[in-house]
Amino acid sequence: MPLIQADVELLRREPSPANRTDIVRKIAGQFVDGGLSDRERLIAGQIFRVLCTDVAVAVRRAMSEILAKSALVPHDVALTLARDLSEVAVPILQYSPVLDDDDLIEIIRRPSGAKLFADNEPDILFVAHDHGPDNGELKQTAIARRNSVSARISGALVENGGKTVVVTLLGNRGAEIPPAIAHRIIDRFGNAEPVQSAMIERDQVPADALARMACLVSETLRRRMVERHDIAPRTAAILAQLAREKALINLFDDDHGPGAAERLARRLHVENALTPTLVLRALCIGRPALFEAALAVRAGLSVGEARDLMRRDATGGFRLLFEASGLPAASYRWIRSALEAATSLASRTDSPGYEGRVRAMVQALLDSEPAELDALRWHDLSARDLDFVLARIAETIDVAPRRGGYA
Repeated sequence: MPLIQADVELLRREPSPANRTDIVRKIAGQFVDGGLSDRERLIAGQIFRVLCTDVAVAVRRAMSEILAKSALVPHDVALTLARDLSEVAVPILQYSPVLDDDDLIEIIRRPSGAKLFADNEPDILFVAHDHGPDNGELKQTAIARRNSVSARISGALVENGGKTVVVTLLGNRGAEIPPAIAHRIIDRFGNAEPVQSAMIERDQVPADALARMACLVSETLRRRMVERHDIAPRTAAILAQLAREKALINLFDDDHGPGAAERLARRLHVENALTPTLVLRALCIGRPALFEAALAVRAGLSVGEARDLMRRDATGGFRLLFEASGLPAASYRWIRSALEAATSLASRTDSPGYEGRVRAMVQALLDSEPAELDALRWHDLSARDLDFVLARIAETIDVAPRRGGYA
């Protein structure tokens, strides 16, 4: 049925919200179906522009729903609807092929909308704002659901959206999420279990990002990750070992009496757990007593004797202690660098706090061997990424956990 003048006249004579909604559905439906002539399509476009300013939300919502998937909608009409309140904008944002990346990024960065609307009294107008805690997120989530989401859009959503938006993005197979954006997700939401689960369930995730996430998740999610992404057995063993070491070293916090560090070191030695990464972890998290005790126990010395060797470092005392400990030779450079960084931190007059200390130690390890860990330097690593760095170091040492420890 062609667009008829009577519809336009009815809009003028009886402009009730119900009439306007019915007419916009009729005109928009004909527009989408392609049943209009070129002239009628131009007229329809003008009607849409007028109705984009309609005070009745139902009218604008109806127009957005019907026009959402049409490639014939004038760009200015689609963009006006996209900037509207979320209840109007969501269909257009999720489906419209007319909106380009620049349009969508504008909405992602400034998702709130504002429109006039009429309540029960048609002569009294109000201004509605999209400033509620969920309204901007509704628009961003709609964009994250689009059939095709470019890397630019993904990046904008990760930088400006919340957890719900990012979970939606990760669940969208049509979304491009290159390595840099995957790591940015971990930077912002790596500790959020819904985001962890969504990344694990995604089909294609960069290997580096998976390894980094594996060091943050629970044991249950780590097992799911290994199953889902066919992680190499050696990598899985290293991740399991690091998780075990973290749990074991926390025992030190429960015993502060005299000789606590040596008692824990002997217990760990019996369990073959005094590994290079555990020794490194002790230094990185500020447990120098446990570091000394670990080397002493492995070397068959008292803690006092080990400490005396380290004090004679200028004459090679630390190297002698290290060699006596039987730790893999390839781990010496890492432990040596960590010891120097820890000593430097200890000499500072200000206290960086736990987070600051671990972050500084992570950075020191990255700086000490740039060729080995260069790929990690591009990421915004924090204290929570200690296990990720230790896993990479374990790979460079070229030893895998066996029977609870390293060979």
